Amino acid sequence: MDQLAQLPYLPPAEQERILNGPALLAPDNEVSDLQNPPNGNDLGLALTVICLVVSTLVLYIRVHTKLFFEKTFRIEDWLAVASFGIFLGYIYLMFRFMRVGFLVHQWNMSVTNLMEAYYIWDLTLPGGSCMERVNVVIGSASVQLLTDLFTFALPQNIIWSLQMSTRKKIGVSFVFAVGVLGCVAAATRLAIIIHERDSKDASFAVAAISLATLIESTCGFLIICAPAMPRFVTESKRILRSKKWAGLPTTRLQSPKRASGSHKFRTGSRPDIASSSYQRLDEYGVPRTNLAVASGPTSESTENIRYLPTQPNTGILRTTKIVTQEEHVAPAVLCHQYKQQHPWANSGQC
Repeated sequence: MDQLAQLPYLPPAEQERILNGPALLAPDNEVSDLQNPPNGNDLGLALTVICLVVSTLVLYIRVHTKLFFEKTFRIEDWLAVASFGIFLGYIYLMFRFMRVGFLVHQWNMSVTNLMEAYYIWDLTLPGGSCMERVNVVIGSASVQLLTDLFTFALPQNIIWSLQMSTRKKIGVSFVFAVGVLGCVAAATRLAIIIHERDSKDASFAVAAISLATLIESTCGFLIICAPAMPRFVTESKRILRSKKWAGLPTTRLQSPKRASGSHKFRTGSRPDIASSSYQRLDEYGVPRTNLAVASGPTSESTENIRYLPTQPNTGILRTTKIVTQEEHVAPAVLCHQYKQQHPWANSGQC
């Protein structure tokens, strides 16, 4: 790339030849292919889409939980939404990177394409040069890795000292263990940067670092949204159960257990009941159509209806009459009875 430093001072024809030529001399066992170079666009596209979908999903879970279940939205939630906007900008750059090509070796890339991917200004202008940012990138990746490690390690001591069952401790620890993914991604990015710092194949190194950064950012969204997932799952199950019971044509109602046993009222068909058809009761418990009687018991109630040899056309199979009686006794009678039962008591009681 030393010849690029002299590019502004060369004749236009020579500049055109250099800009359309390979950005790096190919190794002895390689041949430059500027027309259709091998690339990793399929891998880059797959990772970009997966990371975008995962990040969007977990952020939706967090926002939905905060707004509809916890009924609160704090500053950290707003920061998460703002960071997602920055993440979308990075996603846009990843898609634009595909115009140049993911994981394309520099000898398979023209200088013009390299300028689009790697240079900050037009090299034909005097003083244009490549950014020397290796040390800055290494420092940034190191800080990211250390913060990820501390974020994962610090809560563990507190979690395992809580007064709760071991099962719950493991569950809470697992939520924070999502941070391990961020640590792995940060360590991978740092390793790639260190490995490629002295490489002349800058285009390949930049693509690899960009993919590692994308994965690390996605892990960051997993980490900040993981605490909201248990509440989201619990509330979603409850809502689904409510909708399921409300939408089913048949339901089961079970009365509380009594001393004499429990009475179950069922509606719908069951394979262990011989009846071929019987109807669902309305809200008042009175059948409105014919009741089919089979050749055997058709109820699981402790008060089974006796087997009927013939099928009734219509009607009520059993009626129960309840009579209540209430008596009112005059105060004078009560006072007289009290004196008879408690002759030693003070007569002033009545």
